[in-house]
Amino acid sequence: MSMIRMLTMIAALTAASLAASTALADTPPKPPAQAGKPADKPAAKPGDDKTVKKEPLAQATAERFIAFFDKLVELVVANKDDCTKMATAVNGHVDANQALLKEIADAKAQNKEPPKAMKDHVMQKTQDELQPAMMAKCGQDKAVMAAFMRIRPGARTTK
Repeated sequence: MSMIRMLTMIAALTAASLAASTALADTPPKPPAQAGKPADKPAAKPGDDKTVKKEPLAQATAERFIAFFDKLVELVVANKDDCTKMATAVNGHVDANQALLKEIADAKAQNKEPPKAMKDHVMQKTQDELQPAMMAKCGQDKAVMAAFMRIRPGARTTK
């Protein structure tokens, strides 16, 4: 997996994954079918992902996740030249924050959406700090990649 793809996936799975189908919800409705013409698609049924209203993620949870993510970026930047230390630091940070990561995974399962400010913050930090620090040396390191994959909602939490 390429470095850019991995970082994009992590950023998406951590913050934006809670709103994976937001784009579908924001799609403008199609104009009604004209008389005598069949509709392109049947109407959405209750329970379809497109009809499910996203609830906002609790602000306190969003703030805790931002603090978690900022610390993660800080650890990566501090260890950008030592992949072993980076993997150890990321694993330790993930281990120390299992309750928060479970809360985020549960929120995703409950169809909660993170605030736009949280998504924007994570994406900006990823682009400006996380990605350059990873590209310095450890972008393809297997231990580092495995440590990052543990952040995903529903990911196996043991090393």
